[in-house]
Amino acid sequence: MIIDLSQTQKDLIALVADKNMEAALRSVLQRHESLEIRKINFDILVHPHRDPGCLSSAHTLLLPFNQRYLCSVVMFDKEGCGQEAKTATELETEVRNLLFERGWTDRSCAITIDPELESWVWQNSPHVSNALGWDSGINELYLWLKNKGHIEESENHPKHPKEALEAVLRNVKKPRSSSIYAELGSKLSLKKCDDPSFLRLKSYLQAWFPLS
Repeated sequence: MIIDLSQTQKDLIALVADKNMEAALRSVLQRHESLEIRKINFDILVHPHRDPGCLSSAHTLLLPFNQRYLCSVVMFDKEGCGQEAKTATELETEVRNLLFERGWTDRSCAITIDPELESWVWQNSPHVSNALGWDSGINELYLWLKNKGHIEESENHPKHPKEALEAVLRNVKKPRSSSIYAELGSKLSLKKCDDPSFLRLKSYLQAWFPLS
C-alpha cells in the first residue's frame, strides 16, 4: 500500500504481519460503535517479512509516518515470530520500547496474538460456521472439532486455532482466503471476543479515541 505523506494527519496507522490480519483488522476498525470508540480514519500496512519483521523492524518501517498519524499499532502472531520462548508481554514490550525511542512515545502499542490471529475467530456463533462453509451449523462444527481432537471436552476454544480452522476448510473443500477473515471481522461480536490480545487492542483504542 502506498501512502501519500502530504495528506492531512490521520488517526491511526497499523502495521500487521499478513493479508489475513489486514482483512480482519480493517473490518474490526470500521466497527467503531462496537469498539466503543469514535469513528477514526486509518491505514494498514503489511510487513513484507511477516511476523518476524513486525517484531524486529516495525520501528524502522513506521518512522516516516510519525508526524502523519496520531497513533500506531503493530500486530503480529507469537507463533512464527521467531522468539516463541518469550511471553507475549515481553515481545510487546520490546517492540513498544523501540517505537518509543523513535518518537511515538505513548501514541503506539504492540499487540502479540498468542498463539495466532485465529484465536479471535472461535466463538460459538453461526457467523463462524457460515464463514467457514460448514452447512450443518455451529453446534455440529464444534462437535466435529471435539471428535477430531481439536477441542478438549472441558475447553471452549481449540488449543491450536489455526490448525483447527485449516482442518475445517479442508473438510469442506474451501480455500483459506482473506475474505473469510474480513467476513468474520465484520460480523462476529466484538463484545464476546475474550482473547487477551484483542482486549488489549480494544483498551488502547478506547483510550486514544474515546466516544466523548
